Amino acid sequence: SRGEGPPHGILVFGHRIDDDDVARMAERLRSGLSLIPIDHSMTPEQRSVIDAIVTTGIPRIHPVDGEQMIGIGVARDLLGAPIVAVEVTLPRFVYQQALTSTRLLLATLAIATFACVGVTLLVLRMTVLSRLAALHADVAMIGRGADLRARVSVRGHDELSDLATTVNMLLERVATSREELAHRADELQSTSNELVVARDAAEGSNRSKSEFLANMSHEVRTPMTAILGYADLLAEQIGQPGFRPTDCVETIRRNARHLLTIINDILDLSKIEAGRMQVERLDCCSVTLGHEVVELLRENAANKGLNLQLRISSPIPATIHSDPTRLRQILLNLAGNAIKFTREGSVTIDMRFDRVRGRLITDVIDTGIGIRPEQARQLFSAFSQADASTSRVFGGTGLGLAISHKLAQLLGGALELTETNARGSTFRLEVETGPIPANAAWISSADERPVPCAIATPTATPSTDAALSGLRLLLAEDGPDNQRLISFLLRKAGALVELANDGRAAVDAVVAAAARHAPFDLVLMDMQMPVLDGYGATRELRDRGFRLPILALTAHAMEGDRNQCLAAGCDEYASKPIHKQHLIDACSRLGRRETTSRQAA
Repeated sequence: SRGEGPPHGILVFGHRIDDDDVARMAERLRSGLSLIPIDHSMTPEQRSVIDAIVTTGIPRIHPVDGEQMIGIGVARDLLGAPIVAVEVTLPRFVYQQALTSTRLLLATLAIATFACVGVTLLVLRMTVLSRLAALHADVAMIGRGADLRARVSVRGHDELSDLATTVNMLLERVATSREELAHRADELQSTSNELVVARDAAEGSNRSKSEFLANMSHEVRTPMTAILGYADLLAEQIGQPGFRPTDCVETIRRNARHLLTIINDILDLSKIEAGRMQVERLDCCSVTLGHEVVELLRENAANKGLNLQLRISSPIPATIHSDPTRLRQILLNLAGNAIKFTREGSVTIDMRFDRVRGRLITDVIDTGIGIRPEQARQLFSAFSQADASTSRVFGGTGLGLAISHKLAQLLGGALELTETNARGSTFRLEVETGPIPANAAWISSADERPVPCAIATPTATPSTDAALSGLRLLLAEDGPDNQRLISFLLRKAGALVELANDGRAAVDAVVAAAARHAPFDLVLMDMQMPVLDGYGATRELRDRGFRLPILALTAHAMEGDRNQCLAAGCDEYASKPIHKQHLIDACSRLGRRETTSRQAA
């Protein structure tokens, strides 16, 4: 055909490839070559590889080892169908050449490194190490000979020469410091002596604490012995002819009050040491406080045949601004101690006013046994008395003066021992009085009628009969003895009392009473109870909407305990042991308030 007209069919030229052809191609390629027919004779692994190549159209090349790598491709027929797989094995010329070059480079670097290190060590030995060795030898020789006047040699003008110069400077300083060390040694010896004195003082403090614990044990066990003994005697002899139970009761009451005084002293000291002691600033009359102290201690002084008196040495403001409770506590302690340590003579409370400094000065003067100088040094320390023998003869815990000393400081003043000898002692108390108005009244004599004080000592106990008449009270208390005692006092005062053994029972009783339309007028809540304590019971009642008054009863008497009770929802707080009159007054005040509020509603 000359290319004229349409084509008719396709002319295909082909050549049959046999093993010889494959061998010739492999020789030309300088590599291994093999043809794998794509048919049923392939292995599963070959089939998997061929299928991946057919699907992606990308030949697969992967190394066999460091010497060879294999490439696999697929040849297709005229219709595009895969017909045969071509596998070519090629040597890794570049990889082998890279390995050879790397080995040569590493060998060259190793040889160069060894050469550089050798040259460097040689240079260092010549320029540095030999000089260091010489410097070391000089220093070692000076060290062995202990001759601080010797010096090392300095060669060159580099860092080593600077080091040698520095060593020589250090030697000069060491030589200079030797004399200072000798001086310091003398000072250390002196300090050692002071430490011995301090150790002896610490041991003395430990002995004081041990003596305090022994005195405290004695002071606590003595009233407890009387209380338990007279309680047993009262139980055994009650009803016997001629037996006077009032004597036993009075003895038990007197020793219980003494025990409570000891506990209060310990609590006061704990609050002071913890920085939680707070003082008030109220208008009060110091002369009134002086008269109260004299009246309270007059019987004790009379029993020993002592003359106890209040004396005014200079005009005193009728009213000062201070804490009357704490001021009375200090005066009671000072006057009580004076009576305790005085066998005959008198005890005088002498008051005067320092106009320049604005201070009330009170001297407590006795004609007692006096205080030795070594005893006076630790007189205001806690846990100490004059000596152990004094505590055994006269009694006491040794806390009173320590507490009074701290209280005087809190009141803006001071407490000190101003005079002591074999004929007696004088303690001086100074407290701030606050501003004194120009038109203030003044008291010049102890015989003048004093003005009323902010906190007066009760002289008589009002009757409590029927004070709680008509009030319905709930007493939540888990102690059977306290239940009987408190409920007896309340019922004797006319109240209707219902008991609850724990906080949960108290909550249930309040809810039940409200449901009966017969609510309680007051709840007396012990704060330490099983199942649910008083704090939890009070919070639950407040959360439920009950607004009836709640009076907290607790044996905890610290300032933070009162705040904790009030924060829980209580209206007032009363500490144990219970004071009958205070309890009745609080119940009457709270209960009547609730009754009035309910009637108004």
